[in-house]
Amino acid sequence: MLQLRYAITAILAVSLFVTKSATATRSGIARTAAFVLRNCESRQDDGINAVTFNPIVAAIAAVTISSALMSPAPAVATAPTADIAHGGEIFSANCAGCHAGGMNFVKEKRTLKRDALEKFVGLDQPSVEKFFTESMRHKTLAFPRMPGGKLSEVDITDVTSFVVDQAVNDKW
Repeated sequence: MLQLRYAITAILAVSLFVTKSATATRSGIARTAAFVLRNCESRQDDGINAVTFNPIVAAIAAVTISSALMSPAPAVATAPTADIAHGGEIFSANCAGCHAGGMNFVKEKRTLKRDALEKFVGLDQPSVEKFFTESMRHKTLAFPRMPGGKLSEVDITDVTSFVVDQAVNDKW
């Protein structure tokens, strides 16, 4: 019984560290490990220790572990139709004057880097876009390199997706 418990614990521990899934999935694996260990039955047959293993318990453990190991890392929300390369061009032409390299030359602590976005705005494209479109400072800006001096909705989606991509992937 003890050897089986060590084996199960080792397999589940490796699963916890190998998986790149969210913490919730890791806690699901941990709950499954506890469930499996609780449901291992120890019995004595003719003086020899034996362990019976409920096949339903084994199936639950196998499905939980395999799904956690095969699931991708959680994605950061970006606009599904965004053109990040186009957003980079817009950023370079219109935003880099105040935000070169992800900095903020107007409000020093509110950079476009990962930590600041997480703290002040959110690390997903919809939150960054909402902040940009509702920010008085950005509402009143003219973008001279854009038709009519304004960014279109598509341009805003592209540039905010570029900003999120830069921040999430530590490209600044």
